[in-house]
Amino acid sequence: MFPLFYSFYPESDRRGVNITPYRLSKDIGVTQTRISEILQRKRSITADTALRLSRYFGNSAQFWLNLQTQYDLRQALEENPEVYNQIPQLPFNDVA
Repeated sequence: MFPLFYSFYPESDRRGVNITPYRLSKDIGVTQTRISEILQRKRSITADTALRLSRYFGNSAQFWLNLQTQYDLRQALEENPEVYNQIPQLPFNDVA
């Protein structure tokens, strides 16, 4: 099993499990390039990929999309903190 997916399974569940990007790509019907690019953070997890991964790993597609969203938000904040810090915050009392 490769690093991205290790954190999703308790230690007891991964004993003896050896999933390579090649095997995963074949099992879920996508190219190995797609899996490799996701692992290298060169490609996002799409709805299609999330549905395939959820079926394979037995969890929800929303789980995979949430991981992608969390990653995207973290990247945006790290890359452009000054942009977001310059945006004024509307005072709560001014909201109609």
